[in-house]
Amino acid sequence: MHFYQRNLMKHDIHTPSIKVSSETNIEANIKTNIKTNTQTNIDEARIKEDAESLLPPAVTLPLTGRHLIEASAGTGKTWTLTGVMLRLIVQAGQPCEKIIATTFTRSAAAEMRQRIRERLQDFYQLLQMINHSTFTPLNDSELDSSKAIAVQKYAHFIAQVQALAAQKNLLGKYQDPINKHLIEWVAKQIFGLPVDVTTAASTKVSPKESLSTSKPTAEDSENSTHKPAKNTVNFRIALQRTTLALNQLDRLFVSTLDSLCQKWLREYSSETGFSAEVQISNDVSSIIKGMIHDQLRAFMAQVNANMPELYPMMFDNNVFLPVADYYEAVNRALNFYTADIDTVPLTAFDTTAIKALMQSIADDNDSEFEAYFDSDFRKAQGFSAGNKLHKHFNEIKNLQNLLSTGDITNVFAMYKVGNIAKVLDGIEDLYVNNKGFNGKKEQQSATFKSFDIVDNIWQLIQQTQALQDYFKQVNFYFTQFISRYVRTHLPKRLESQRLTTFALQLARLNDALSGKKGQSLARYIRHQYPIALIDESQDINTEQALLIQRVYLQDFEPETADKAEKSNGKKYHTPSQFLLLVGDPKQAIYGFRGGDVQNYTTLKKLFPEQPKSLSQNHRSSAALIDSLNHWYGVGEQDIDPNQADQLPNINQQPYFMGREIYYRKISATRQTAELVIGNALDNEAASLPAFNHIAIEYKAPYSQQVIAVGENDATSNDTACPNNTDSSNENTLSSDEKTVDYADAIAAQIFDLFDDGKPLSYQNRSLTLSDICVLAVKNSELHTIEKRLHHHGIATVRGGSQSVFGDSMSVDLMTLQSVLLTPFSESKLKSLMLSSFFQLTLEQINQLYDALNQTNTQEAQGQAHPHQAHQTSTNTSLAEIQQLVLTASELWQKHSFLVAIQWLLNQPLTLPNQITLNFWQRLAKHPNGERLLIDLRQLLDIISDQFNGQVGEHQLFEWFCAQVQQQPKEDWSTQQRLPSDEGVQLMTVHASKGLEFPIVFVVGFTGESKAKFHGAPLYLYGIQTTHQAAPQLSRNHDNPLLSRRLTALPSQIADNNPINLINYVAIEDQSAYEERLRLLYVALTRAKEQVYLVTVAKKSAVKNSALTPFMDDLAKFAVKETLTETTHIIDSNSLSKYYDSKLKFTSKTNRQNEQNAAISKIDYDEIIKVITIDTFKGWANTSFTALSRYIDHTSVDTVVNAEDRQDDDILSAAQTRLLPIPNSRLAGESSNEVNSIRFNFEKGTNPGTFLHSVLEDIANNYNETPELAVPQQDARADKLKRWSVMVDRTLRRYQMPSNYFSTKESSAGQYGNWHDINIDDLQPDYVALVDWLDDIIHTPLAASAVPLVNIKYNQKVAELGFNLRLNQHLSFSDLNALFHQFDIPLQLQSQEVNTMVWQYLKGEIDLVYQHGTQFFIVDYKSNYLGSDFDNYNPAALYDAMTTHSYWLQASIYQVALHRYLKLRLPNYDINTHLGAVEYAFLRGMSPEHDTCGKLIKQFDSAFILALDDMFGYPNGN
Repeated sequence: MHFYQRNLMKHDIHTPSIKVSSETNIEANIKTNIKTNTQTNIDEARIKEDAESLLPPAVTLPLTGRHLIEASAGTGKTWTLTGVMLRLIVQAGQPCEKIIATTFTRSAAAEMRQRIRERLQDFYQLLQMINHSTFTPLNDSELDSSKAIAVQKYAHFIAQVQALAAQKNLLGKYQDPINKHLIEWVAKQIFGLPVDVTTAASTKVSPKESLSTSKPTAEDSENSTHKPAKNTVNFRIALQRTTLALNQLDRLFVSTLDSLCQKWLREYSSETGFSAEVQISNDVSSIIKGMIHDQLRAFMAQVNANMPELYPMMFDNNVFLPVADYYEAVNRALNFYTADIDTVPLTAFDTTAIKALMQSIADDNDSEFEAYFDSDFRKAQGFSAGNKLHKHFNEIKNLQNLLSTGDITNVFAMYKVGNIAKVLDGIEDLYVNNKGFNGKKEQQSATFKSFDIVDNIWQLIQQTQALQDYFKQVNFYFTQFISRYVRTHLPKRLESQRLTTFALQLARLNDALSGKKGQSLARYIRHQYPIALIDESQDINTEQALLIQRVYLQDFEPETADKAEKSNGKKYHTPSQFLLLVGDPKQAIYGFRGGDVQNYTTLKKLFPEQPKSLSQNHRSSAALIDSLNHWYGVGEQDIDPNQADQLPNINQQPYFMGREIYYRKISATRQTAELVIGNALDNEAASLPAFNHIAIEYKAPYSQQVIAVGENDATSNDTACPNNTDSSNENTLSSDEKTVDYADAIAAQIFDLFDDGKPLSYQNRSLTLSDICVLAVKNSELHTIEKRLHHHGIATVRGGSQSVFGDSMSVDLMTLQSVLLTPFSESKLKSLMLSSFFQLTLEQINQLYDALNQTNTQEAQGQAHPHQAHQTSTNTSLAEIQQLVLTASELWQKHSFLVAIQWLLNQPLTLPNQITLNFWQRLAKHPNGERLLIDLRQLLDIISDQFNGQVGEHQLFEWFCAQVQQQPKEDWSTQQRLPSDEGVQLMTVHASKGLEFPIVFVVGFTGESKAKFHGAPLYLYGIQTTHQAAPQLSRNHDNPLLSRRLTALPSQIADNNPINLINYVAIEDQSAYEERLRLLYVALTRAKEQVYLVTVAKKSAVKNSALTPFMDDLAKFAVKETLTETTHIIDSNSLSKYYDSKLKFTSKTNRQNEQNAAISKIDYDEIIKVITIDTFKGWANTSFTALSRYIDHTSVDTVVNAEDRQDDDILSAAQTRLLPIPNSRLAGESSNEVNSIRFNFEKGTNPGTFLHSVLEDIANNYNETPELAVPQQDARADKLKRWSVMVDRTLRRYQMPSNYFSTKESSAGQYGNWHDINIDDLQPDYVALVDWLDDIIHTPLAASAVPLVNIKYNQKVAELGFNLRLNQHLSFSDLNALFHQFDIPLQLQSQEVNTMVWQYLKGEIDLVYQHGTQFFIVDYKSNYLGSDFDNYNPAALYDAMTTHSYWLQASIYQVALHRYLKLRLPNYDINTHLGAVEYAFLRGMSPEHDTCGKLIKQFDSAFILALDDMFGYPNGN
């Protein structure tokens, strides 16, 4: 054998060969490549050159440390994340359970999960291709002796892989940079070449050094072997890692940060104080408003008591706002949960001065002043003739009369009575602006001001203004008070109702992570989950940023580390940790939800290196990218972000998008346009302008008679939010009355795009309406556009507000959950079979039940064999349906709902009048199948994100029922649209994030960008942005993430300097402006081919518009001269031929598409065939549970086949048809209580699992020895108290009834110290339960005569799990022959060819213990066999073992222990060491009934050896 081939095989590049003679095409390609390589000197220099070429960060990123990737729209963030994930799994060997990946929304998380799966499957195919191929070795004549042999062989091998991929139609997958890198990385290790710096190791080696190859020496000969490093990863290992990841993908956490918080709270509940009883509510607004209402009433009562004079005036001046207005402030305080709220002081207002002034004015009768009431005298004194004071001077008399009543409320009434307000305005104008007298009349003006009544009126005006300011201060005070109050008391209020929110749970977790104890918790979390990938990091709120910082970005001092870490004497940081943040601060647009881009910029500074960037756009054409670069001012030259902050007027530059946020120049990977006039394959095809600006003139006339959609002028102004547009009427207007607006222009441009004179082609097909998307800032704008397009017959698709919980699939899924919770309910099962999952009629369901009853009757009469009736029909029987439901129910209880339903939905059934289909396929065949499938996937994703599998069955069901009843309409619950929907897509810019469309219209950016507040606002600001001496700084000052603050004051004087006024409203307006700039960026970057920016001119210039940096005229919205070359200006008048109300959209293209759609109806049968053939099949695990499905139960009712220990109780109840026996024991009858509870204890899966879990805890944590013996009475009391912790915890875990808890308080979740429990407070059922458990552990085992409690710690192992490797497929016929040979009552029946490749036989043994030289197995069974000990005699137990096929389980356990002991014992002998299997039927175990409840089986050693050999080993080893 040739050395090269031998070397390849040595390194596992092998398996079923592809003959060289048959690979003529590959061989020809290889020869050509080798010849070319020889000519171009393919050697280490070439490899080095390839490695040093530009590669994306997903390839070059080290797989340890902390990294930040800053992306731009369309540059492949998700591709990068999933690529790094693949490298972590294959290259770094990280297991799925060690990795977390988060993103911003649930839909994005679902997409990421799918993309990860697809990446793994693609790479799996490539590895299978490599591992199943034999590669041609390099001939001696083709070797260049002057070059390193390994380098030449490596290059030859890579060339062969590429050629093979091309032949297998896998070239596209191979050329993916991540896949190509991984294949080359593995190959370099196999050929003994150094790998580059992208390996998992953190060794710092330069790229040149890593690829340099020494000159050939004597050792580099034909006979030399390049030995890889010790930890070499070859293709076999890479395939194992990929396969394992595909099989265990459910262990990979991919969800939102909120869901991650829930996961960690549950897993570290002892450190965080998390309670599983608390449910997360998505809407607690009613509770918050109730708290506001109560506190507002209390505050009003307090004001009335302390300030009775001012209280009525406060009502007149609307000081106390509606609850809904204060809710806005409280909601913002909760969104920015960590921001301290500035305290607003409130002191009493002294009304003495006001009353004195009122009295002085009313009593004033100065005779000299009386002369001023004469108009001529005033003129002579120089009063201005047109001044308010002169015109209404006599109103002073009315003012005196009004104030003479002494009623303080008249200080506000004087502004409302007659023309008194005009006199007051005149006096204020005189004092403030020195207006009221003619020029050169300063002396006369001073004389007039010297009168007491005039000065008093001025002082009263000032006092009234002070009182008005005080009323505002009262409102500011209550706003900050109620915000702080709700933030403080809401958690307790919700917990009292067993509720919480995502935000409060996140705050709880962050509290647990603070301080030195928090550092320890962070280390535990980071140890368990050292790998974190966080997408959309620019949208995180402060609590989420703190979570990331404290777990993954915070270095710990040595005193918080363990001993090994302390010895380093340095700050502690896990060297194997990997953190990747991916974000685009230019897309930070969720400030209204609490997303604060400042968190991103702060975290950015915590990374040791400058962020890596993604600067190649894979979405848009080169023409569009070039236009965007010029639009943002970097078309010719990019900016240096490190120097941008020092540039003058930086916030006026087009590339400015916020503090430290700038548009950077990017390039496009796609140079050709896909949207062209004509056919793209023709040479004459012409591209269209990429960036377009539709400029609509101010009040541009509509040229035709038109039916105008009623709308007010404010609909195109961002500052207005008209919500009630449905009330608008359609009126026929003449062209003189109707003007063109943005809806008209968009409709006209769409008509122009589909003009028959210039047919457009997109990706070699005709353009369709679905290729167009209209993006708007507000829904009201979309409503106007939608009505206009519909009027012209243009179909639209709009992201509706329909909740996914409001459609039929949610009800069907709720029915399925109900059935799985109560699998023996006939009425519920019938309801399920009527649902879309089964699609049966009531008549067909009744036929299934009639057939089952007939079969049962025949069996009872001995007229037919159970399987004879089954053989007469190919339909799935009702018994099999019931068995499927039962199995799925047990999977839910053992694992999770998602595991259960995924298993169930993949089960094939042949139902009446239907072909054999699994549930997915049956849903696809439904007339509304597309809707059903998309809704089902969305609902399962919501459940996954909400609970992450860690929730009780009933808790999940109750939550789901509540959602169906409430039908929430938040973003996460909004029903997803169907891909097949045809029409122009309409959505807000916020909803479009992450999406892409060939053509995009953008409207709504012409208005003023100002912060909008409703009700009582709270203003957000950062201490560093106000240049203010930190006001009232608390614990937050030391962490830059906690520098944000909230205030109810619109402005504030800083440092007691009136000149230094902090305007918080202006700060908010600037933030709103910057966010609007980023919103515009998101809108413009959704397009792949064309973008149309639509503007409507205004009467006057708009201030602070998001278009300010790009426009010369903010009234006409004319783009700057520098942008005209790359921006195609479309005058709205050029579209005038389409301004016709009678014009209807009837394009030929649309008609043709409809015809094609009708002809090419989807044939799901063909799709099902493809799915069946081409889906990925990985290794499957089997078990006793799985194998028992093939058992021939000739004497057992097939409706209730037992599968494993967890269905024993359900099975027993079904077979014996026994109802629970009422608990009728008398108080004080101790022994009777024990016997009563053992037979009356709950039946079902949860009770059975509870008993197993408690006995496991006892086995691990409790035993008795004679030297520790205590008096019996004291021991029992101590045990009852001590065991309460263990029993209560397990009861709660399995949702057992409250009467079994130790005390009523503990059943309600109120735990205390077990030392403090009063023995008299213990519940009777708990006492009986503990006595029964104590009875069990003191019952001698039959195999050894030793009770459980006396087995020492070092002589037992509880819950011994095993995974036995198997050899391909098990032969059922051989197994049956073996069972028959050794008289074991088992028979396996082959139903269908097993398509799964069984590689492991897994299970878990309840207890293994050593006694003498032997090792025994104990398996607990909680089966109910009867209400007397006689029902648990050996004969009854033998029947139960046979009925439930436990002999198969026992034989598997013995083989597992046999293999285990053979590995662990050096002198293992099966006859000496392998003891019996004992089945402990717990309900029948008692020291007083020694022969009951226990059955032992010692299999013949020859049988165990034969079965072990039959199970086999992988590859025959």
